Amino acid sequence: MSRCPFLALQETLRLTGRRRPPPLSKSAESFLRLLQSEREAPLITPSRFREVTGEIKKTGTYRLNSAELKYGCRLAWRNSVRC
Repeated sequence: MSRCPFLALQETLRLTGRRRPPPLSKSAESFLRLLQSEREAPLITPSRFREVTGEIKKTGTYRLNSAELKYGCRLAWRNSVRC
C-alpha cells in the first residue's frame, strides 16, 4: 500500500518551505495527466488541455466535465484508505 498523496504533498511543502498550493493551471494539468495514466479513465485529448488552460486564464477556474468528475470521485474513493 502506498502513502497518501496528500501526506506526500504536505511533506514536500514542509521540506521546501512552500506555503501556497501550486497554481490552479498546474493542479489541473496534473489531474488531467493522472486521468491519462489510468486504464479505465475517460479519454483526455490535447484539446481538453487547451480548453482547461483557456478557461482558467479567462475565468480563474475551470469545470470538470461529467466523465472527469465521476472518475475523480472513483479515484478519491479508491485512495481514501491510504490517508
